[in-house]
Amino acid sequence: MKLQFALSGSVLFSTEADCVPPVGSVVHIKTTSYKKGLHAGSIISVRITEDEPPVYDFSEPGGLVVYIDLNGYEVIVEGPPAPDEG
Repeated sequence: MKLQFALSGSVLFSTEADCVPPVGSVVHIKTTSYKKGLHAGSIISVRITEDEPPVYDFSEPGGLVVYIDLNGYEVIVEGPPAPDEG
């Protein structure tokens, strides 16, 4: 299945996985795109909560996609600024 970690609808990290992080777990990801001042290459941490549990989407033609919302994330390592911010 594909796991997609998103912030305000924008996917910041996507991967193939055999399982989904359960509610209560903490995940760390390295972002692959820019969103709301969060640079690509940043390492962030987020707890999976009952208020925003994983969403299982079986309607995608390529198979199961699980969306995990990154609201409430904490920046562990800030990524480099974009070249135009230099």
